[in-house]
Amino acid sequence: MAEQNSAGALQAALGYLARGSKSMAQVRQYLEKKGFQDGEIHAAMDRLLAYGFVDDQAYARRFIATHPSNGQLLLRQKLRQRGIDQDTAQDALSDVPEEEQVDQALEVLKKKLKGQRDRDAVRKAMQAALRRGFPYAIVRSAAARYDEEAVEDLYDQ
Repeated sequence: MAEQNSAGALQAALGYLARGSKSMAQVRQYLEKKGFQDGEIHAAMDRLLAYGFVDDQAYARRFIATHPSNGQLLLRQKLRQRGIDQDTAQDALSDVPEEEQVDQALEVLKKKLKGQRDRDAVRKAMQAALRRGFPYAIVRSAAARYDEEAVEDLYDQ
C-alpha cells in the first residue's frame, strides 16, 4: 500500500511538472497539499531527482533567462519565494554578465523615458529600474549609456 501511495505521489508530481518546470520546494509543497505523507513525498522526490525531472540549478537559470526585465535583487527574492536556496540562486545569478545586466536596465529606462532626456524624467526612470531590482551601480551605468546614445542621436541628425 505504501508503495502504491508513493507511485501515486510520483504520478501527481509528474502531472504537476507537465504544466511547467518547478523547483523541488514547489513540487514538495504541491504533494503536501495533495495530502501525501512525508515518506511518499520523499520517495517521489528521490525518483524525480534520479530521473532529472527536478533540478533547482537549471530551474533558476531558466527563470532568470525568462525574466530579463528584472534585476538581480528582485530575481534573487523571487527565486527564494520559489524555494531556491541562496547559494543556488547566487550561482545562477552570477552567470549573467554585468554588461547584460546594464543592457537589461537600459531597456527599462528606454521604455520609461520614451525619448525624454530631462533630469526629472531620468530620475523617475532610474527609480523604476531600482524597483525592478537592478542594483544602483547597474542603473547608473545604464543611465550613462542612455545619455551617450542621446548625444549620438543628436550628432546623427
